[in-house]
Amino acid sequence: MELVSEIQAPYTLVISEKPDAARRIANSLGRLFAVRLDGIEVFDVPVAFDGSHYVVCSAAGHLYGMGDPIRTRRVYPVFDLEWFPSDDLFPSKWSAARRISKGGVANLASRRLSVISRLAVHADRLVQACDYDIEGDTIGANIISYACSQHDRTRPSVRARFSTLTKEEVRASFSNLKQIESSVVEAGRARHFVDFLWGINLSRAISESYRSGGNSFRNLTTGRVQGPTLAFVLEREIAAKAHVPLPFWIITAKLARNGKEFQALYEKERIYTQKEAEQVYKEISKEQSAKVTSIYETIKNEQPPYPFNIGDLQREAFRLYRISPSQTLSLAEKLYLGALISYPRTNSQKLPAAIGYSRIISNLVSCKEYTVYASQMEEGMRRRFPMQGFKDDPAHPAIYPTGLVSNRVLDPGEKKIYDLIVRRFLGAFMKDAISKQIKVDFLVGNRNFHSEGLVILKSGWKTAYSFYNSGELHLPELILQEDVPTLEIRLESKFTRAPLLHSESSLLERMESENVGTKATRAETISTLAERGYISSGNHGVLVLTETGLAILEALRQNCPEIISSELTRKTEQEIEAIMNRNEKPERILSGTIQAALKVLEQIHRSETDIGVNLRANGVSDTATKNVTAKDHEREVIIGKCPSCKNGELKVIRSRATNKRFIGCTSYPSGCRTGAPLPQRGVIRRQGKACTTCGWPMISVRFFYRGEAPWIFCPNAQCTGKLAQRR
Repeated sequence: MELVSEIQAPYTLVISEKPDAARRIANSLGRLFAVRLDGIEVFDVPVAFDGSHYVVCSAAGHLYGMGDPIRTRRVYPVFDLEWFPSDDLFPSKWSAARRISKGGVANLASRRLSVISRLAVHADRLVQACDYDIEGDTIGANIISYACSQHDRTRPSVRARFSTLTKEEVRASFSNLKQIESSVVEAGRARHFVDFLWGINLSRAISESYRSGGNSFRNLTTGRVQGPTLAFVLEREIAAKAHVPLPFWIITAKLARNGKEFQALYEKERIYTQKEAEQVYKEISKEQSAKVTSIYETIKNEQPPYPFNIGDLQREAFRLYRISPSQTLSLAEKLYLGALISYPRTNSQKLPAAIGYSRIISNLVSCKEYTVYASQMEEGMRRRFPMQGFKDDPAHPAIYPTGLVSNRVLDPGEKKIYDLIVRRFLGAFMKDAISKQIKVDFLVGNRNFHSEGLVILKSGWKTAYSFYNSGELHLPELILQEDVPTLEIRLESKFTRAPLLHSESSLLERMESENVGTKATRAETISTLAERGYISSGNHGVLVLTETGLAILEALRQNCPEIISSELTRKTEQEIEAIMNRNEKPERILSGTIQAALKVLEQIHRSETDIGVNLRANGVSDTATKNVTAKDHEREVIIGKCPSCKNGELKVIRSRATNKRFIGCTSYPSGCRTGAPLPQRGVIRRQGKACTTCGWPMISVRFFYRGEAPWIFCPNAQCTGKLAQRR
């Protein structure tokens, strides 16, 4: 690759979204020359495949961001919003990027914009080649509108659309450039306006309310996507805590035939009364054999799973490897920029024939990792068309491998994500998995039991995508009406389990099902909530609200419940889609958003002081809470000073042995044995005041699922005031 000192005009200026994409696009167009202008690398392609002269430069994500011209955090409401260069909005972030960049190259947004603006002077055409989605359209349109606006407005601007960065697809895209869809740009800008308007005004209102309650200033944030997401976490946490374990009993029989042992289960798989369970057990406990009354065999065909969209990929990566959704998206984007997979930010579960199935499959099975599937991928041995899902995306197909070989060694995370995508892609072309399911009914005494077996006849797609491969369950050969010896009949008691707390994966799925956020922002929203200390990750990756998160959510619930409802964000997404489809004007949507926000902000303003006092009382401190663990949330809730030893603090503790919660003193190791029982359901909060009878700190319990006011009480079981009430 040669370096040149200047670029000859005229040329077509190509704007990509990321530097790696710029290099890949330029290399696909023809022989490139790297040029540095003010430390920013651009690529000159004097003679491209079509004979044109291209110059390719890149943004670095959003070079422009929505901002408030006033820039004073204590001022709200703010409705006069403008687009600003990103380093003007976030100077510390871009300054850090400048300090850590190699070779002293400043990676400032304004410097990139300056280079783009200078290049645009001599360009006779502009090609918008950012990622083909609503965000990419917004990034490119802002650059063309603002950085290039001082030049000739009559110069044509066109759009390059591609789903992979392979040479073939990039060239095909540049051979068929399209007009920029103004409705998509309007929709993207409208979404930024709506999100920023709700976010900045609610965040400033909550922060100012906190200060009005006599606290130091603290930057507390929320928005139309963060609010419902926090509510989803709390909803699941409440369901888990409110769960009352119910006992049930199961009865099993251990049988044997020809030396092979197997198990049969009583027809009522869960018995919910002990009396019934013991009665059944008493009737059959002495039986020495079980009679075979029926044998059913069923052949089951299992079709392959659908090709990945980004949500499916994120959930599978978390299920199999505990890779977070945000990490999965980041790894997938690296693979896309390396031209190894198609564009990952897609909702589609469909693969069109235009991607060239046979070529991709041929390239994949020639790689040593996947040659084992070559015979199943031969014409006539595989499906003609891949298994298709129901979800579609007008911009991009499902995620698929390009078949190209990487020119670098993939890191372990990239390998796992790439392998998942390849196996899912190959599996979509394979035949059904076929198994034989066997169900045998027995009569033990006069009670019915059953046993099930599974024999895999053909692995089919599970050969490649083995992550759903269920193991075989073999039963011995049984004959109708024969008596099978009974080795043991067992009665066991169990308890129903509480719903599992949300993980990042299940929370992402809930957001998707409720249409909260977008495919590009859901994982980022979860990460943001964790970074700001509103949610924390506990054992096994489960998510719980922190004190701060719960206090913020309660403040929103009392003063603007619509912002924590998924209805608002779902309605907004529908309006954005209507703008894209030219069925709605952005001006009407923005006007409606302003009116709705004004109503909410007036309510908050009237209650500023009360909100601030409650936030402080419910655990929001003057310093940000980061890296909070589930242990902090469950076991370290401080409710006040210990009235007995005067040195320690009383806190909510959850027993490791019994999982029961109670109040204990932090000076327990020094001999203080002060403690008190607690209700095992509901959310505990300190009240910041002492009992007038005994001096213990008062607490409250809120049962959100009942919709009632909190129960405020003294937790001291020996409080004379409580004893007098009992008498």
